[in-house]
Amino acid sequence: MKKYVAMLGMSLLLTACTTTHDETTSGEETANDEEHVEAEADTEEETEQATETDIDTEGEGGFLWKIEEGETTVYLQGTIHAGIEEIYPLNEELEVAFDEADVLLPEIDWPRMDPTGGLSEEEMMDLMTFDDDRVLSDVLDGETYEALLDVMASEGMPEDMLEQIEPWYFVMGLEDVEAGEITLDQGVDYHYLERGYEEGKEIRELEGQIISLQAMEEQSYELQVEQLEDVLNQDHDVEDEIGEVDFFNMYMHGDEEAMFGVWEDGSYGDEYDRTNLFDRNERNANIIDEILQEDDGQTYLALIGTFHYIIEPGVQHFLEEKGYTVERIN
Repeated sequence: MKKYVAMLGMSLLLTACTTTHDETTSGEETANDEEHVEAEADTEEETEQATETDIDTEGEGGFLWKIEEGETTVYLQGTIHAGIEEIYPLNEELEVAFDEADVLLPEIDWPRMDPTGGLSEEEMMDLMTFDDDRVLSDVLDGETYEALLDVMASEGMPEDMLEQIEPWYFVMGLEDVEAGEITLDQGVDYHYLERGYEEGKEIRELEGQIISLQAMEEQSYELQVEQLEDVLNQDHDVEDEIGEVDFFNMYMHGDEEAMFGVWEDGSYGDEYDRTNLFDRNERNANIIDEILQEDDGQTYLALIGTFHYIIEPGVQHFLEEKGYTVERIN
C-alpha cells in the first residue's frame, strides 16, 4: 500500500542524478530494453483492462472544503498526485470551485516542477550528501547496499558517487507511482493546473519541491533506510497491496475511512507522519491563514494531497484552531 501513500500525500519522484556509462555493451542494453518493454506492456495491458471494466468513473471524486473570511474564499481540495483520464470530471462542486478560483495553490506546480527545488548544483549536492565522515555502506546492511548498487549501476551511477549520497535521495528517485495508464499528468493536481494555465489563472506554489526534499533529508537515517528497503522490494512484496481499482474507487467515493486505512498500512510511524504530514500541514495552514487575513477579495483553490486533510491534524484542523469555520462541501 505504500505506493498509494506516495500517490496521495507526498510530492516525490525526483529523477535520480546519473551519468551515462559508455562501457555498457549494446547487447546488454538490448536485452535490458527488451525485458523492460515486455514488463511495461504486461503492466499496461493489466491496468487498461482494469480501468475499462472496474473503476467507477461515476463517483463524485471528492474531498472538498470551503472557508470564507470577509470577501475572500478558499477552497481546499484533496488530490491524488497520479491518476487516469477516465476519472474526470470529478464532481460538480469542484468544477464550480475551479471556475470561481482566481488563484490556484498547489503544493507543487507539477507541470513546471523543478526537481532540484530551485537549488544550485552545489546546494543540491550539499543537501543530498552525508555531512559527516559516514558513507552509504555504513548505514545500509550488505544485502540492501548490493541491491541498490545493482539498480544504480544500471542507471549509470558509479559506486564512488553512490557512497556519498544519503538514503532518502534514492527513496525519492526510485519510488514508482506510475503504472500503465496511471500517470502523473493525469493526477488531480496536474489536471487542474494545466487547465489553470490554459485559462490564465494565477498559480502560486504552497511549497515547491524544496519542502519535500528538506522533509526527507531531516528524517533519521533509520527511517530513511526502512523506506529504501521497501522501495527496493516494491516489485516483490505485493501480498498486502490493494489493487489500483479499489484505490481509485476509494477516492472517487470520498471514502475517508478506507483512505485512513491506506495511510495506516503505509505509514512508518510517528516520525514519518510528522515530517511528511503534520509539519507541512501546519505550514500550509499558516500560508492560507495569511491569505485569509489579507482578505484581497479573491477566490483561491488549494490543491493538496488528500492525506494532508484526513489524517489529523489536517490542514483544515489547523485552520479551525485559528478560529475559521471550515465547511465540508464534498
